[in-house]
Amino acid sequence: MQLDIAKITQDGRTLSTKDADSGSHLVCLLAATFDMAHLPHGSVLVQRMKAARHKLAADSPFHTICPTHRVPGFRCLLVDPAQSAFELLTQARKIIAHQRCPAPTALNVACFGLDANQAERATRH
Repeated sequence: MQLDIAKITQDGRTLSTKDADSGSHLVCLLAATFDMAHLPHGSVLVQRMKAARHKLAADSPFHTICPTHRVPGFRCLLVDPAQSAFELLTQARKIIAHQRCPAPTALNVACFGLDANQAERATRH
């Protein structure tokens, strides 16, 4: 049995609304100080969180579909850059586990409010 190994590419540019609507699953890793209204479709996401009475926290990611319905899964997760690599990996595995249905052929991970070193550390594994 041969496993398909996903190709990982990094892109340093800002995630645009067009990129967010690309049709692949999207995970947004956010710094605690980042304003969600600045995300692609941020105002809609903020309204959905308020309607769901959800408070975004490191142990409580927000799961929804993209407002354009092109992206099967849209997840937001707070990341504390001071966490250990093990804690960051555990968080990443938990949020990606929710991306299984339907199984993604591509997974976009975008970091907001993190500097380059923090983003590298949060997405290393």
